[in-house]
Amino acid sequence: MTMRRVALAFILIWVFFAAMCFWTGVSHASEVYGGDSIACGAGRAAHAPTRCRVGAGSCEIAEKVPSGLWGWVILSAGVNDDGACVRGVRLRVGYTAKVIWIVSPPKYWKARIAQLATGNDWGDRFVTYVPGRDGLHPRSYPELVKAIHATEALP
Repeated sequence: MTMRRVALAFILIWVFFAAMCFWTGVSHASEVYGGDSIACGAGRAAHAPTRCRVGAGSCEIAEKVPSGLWGWVILSAGVNDDGACVRGVRLRVGYTAKVIWIVSPPKYWKARIAQLATGNDWGDRFVTYVPGRDGLHPRSYPELVKAIHATEALP
């Protein structure tokens, strides 16, 4: 009789976690990308789960990024609205995640300052990239993903 209860408990726990992953739309994988178009491109290049939208402002991202994530969360936010809610994005992600910020180019200095200030407050990591022709998006998303993975490997 106790073996049946253990099996039932195991199944119920498994169903709960599967439903939780389905509900948030993101599996709690080793890395998740969230934010604007830069996060979309990097997440696709890394073949990783993404929660992003082209043109999303940081306030929208703060409302839509899943909360309570763990593992690596790679964020790009603030360039579309001068970093108005970058701190809110980080608060939403929570304490359990290890965050890497994709830092905006110097041309977008307001977003860059918001990202660096917020990340420093939380002890997050940062990665920069070489912008492409438009001065905003990375010249190479695969190079950006390599830099992100190198940052994840640091102690």
